Amino acid sequence: MTQWKVVDAKGQTFIVEALTYVQDEHSARFYVGAELVKEIPKAVFVERVIE
Repeated sequence: MTQWKVVDAKGQTFIVEALTYVQDEHSARFYVGAELVKEIPKAVFVERVIE
């Protein structure tokens, strides 16, 4: 599982655990396999958390 750091248009930061993500102009959607685990509207920045 990968951790992703996401910042939305309001400047709020989220940490999401997922395998993959898809980002478009509306949101960032995070998936484990075919299952949607989290959707963050108006996500402006996504990066992989490396520990």
